[in-house]
Amino acid sequence: MTVENDSTLVPLQGSPLREVALVEEGGEPRARDIDIAERLGLARPRNIRKLIENNRQELEAFGPIPLLRGAKSGAGRPEEGYLLNEEQSLLVATLSSAPNAPAVRAMLIRTFVVWRRGHLEHASFDMRAVGGMVKRILAKQLHELVPALVREEVASQQHAVIHGVSAGQVIEMAGIGERKGLRGLARFASNRLRRFHAARGVAVKIASLGSSQAYVFDPATSREWLANGGKVELQSKAAERRGQGALRLV
Repeated sequence: MTVENDSTLVPLQGSPLREVALVEEGGEPRARDIDIAERLGLARPRNIRKLIENNRQELEAFGPIPLLRGAKSGAGRPEEGYLLNEEQSLLVATLSSAPNAPAVRAMLIRTFVVWRRGHLEHASFDMRAVGGMVKRILAKQLHELVPALVREEVASQQHAVIHGVSAGQVIEMAGIGERKGLRGLARFASNRLRRFHAARGVAVKIASLGSSQAYVFDPATSREWLANGGKVELQSKAAERRGQGALRLV
């Protein structure tokens, strides 16, 4: 690493350090080498290009260094200079032995941060498209998450006393006492109850009796489901199973 050693540095003497003007190149903010040199207080600002050339390999580890070619003035050669990205600008300010280097690094950090914030604030989004995308993602996550939550709750309750009602008891709560000819009704009720519990964020437990297992539902949530159409669904399904057609609702 080569360190610039300019014995004729011009200290800032406590004067405020002006921010450099950033140039956008390829969608990326960059600082002119000569501007950084002036803030560093180099008596000969163009000497910063020697520092860049001597440390080019290290600087190019953070990307290419574009050459800025200005307009030709008079009979002289056109003004040239390097455009440095954020990492390269900070590295140059670190490699320099200028006493103003710490203040320049702080200024560069603030300048690049302000540039990024300004571009983020002016970025436009189609919020309806974003909203639709978020809904699809959440729906997919819930579809995958709810069964896992049920399994986790079941595992945590395996050795506890479980209180609740079974699908058969919920069927009885719906006023369906006689179960003859209603094969499959308990499974129908269980599926509807599990979805309703998941929508309400209420855990469903599992009770074990020997080798048999059954879902156990929260009584209050089950009554809520019955009141919100579950009772009608069960009665209609029971009538369908018995071949009587849909019940006439009064």
